[in-house]
Amino acid sequence: MRGFTLLELILVVGLIGMMLLLAVPRFQASLGSDRNARDIGWIMANVQALKHRAVMDRKAYALNVNLDTDSVWLTHERMSETEQLEAARHRHRLGGGLSIRDVEFASRGKISSGGAAILFYKDNTCDHVLIHLEDADLRPLTVRLEPFLPQAKLTAAYANFED
Repeated sequence: MRGFTLLELILVVGLIGMMLLLAVPRFQASLGSDRNARDIGWIMANVQALKHRAVMDRKAYALNVNLDTDSVWLTHERMSETEQLEAARHRHRLGGGLSIRDVEFASRGKISSGGAAILFYKDNTCDHVLIHLEDADLRPLTVRLEPFLPQAKLTAAYANFED
């Protein structure tokens, strides 16, 4: 009879266990970062789309940010109160350990709790804003919105307006 000895089986099971011990945390970390990339991509894409839609539809739009629930949603100036509440109910929640630290306006200062509405105007401009984010490992990220630039800029740091 041919087969494996008990010692060989123990060694193989031990090696597989060690490989899983090393691989599973890295796999979980990559899942979180994929979710972070998707959430940041959602914000960046909607900033660009809102600037375009404000001009095309001839109405102001808002990217609403709730710092307490780490969520964002879109509204426009012609929405009824009921429509605005419905949009807030279907908000996009950030996940994967990504959170909103604060929203800093060049003209109004920093908001660290509650809500903030970032406005996009009919003349193809928007509020001058920094959205400060933080990932699960407490690494800072900043989404910078400039009034006259078509796209937001992402920085892997806690940026300020002088940067």
